[in-house]
Amino acid sequence: MEPDFYLRDLTADDWSKFKEMDELIFPEEQMMESSFISGLSGLKSLSVIAVDKESKDLIG
Repeated sequence: MEPDFYLRDLTADDWSKFKEMDELIFPEEQMMESSFISGLSGLKSLSVIAVDKESKDLIG
């Protein structure tokens, strides 16, 4: 059975959708946009996200 999602690199354009997910998962301590942007590069990259194939929503 084929998965209902795919993996792709995060981009700066994903910030608003990522922020929504972050607020649900970590309601008491959300990531700042500047940390998100700086996390897109370097050795500790946040670069991979799971995306629902049908809705294109970020799911993990």
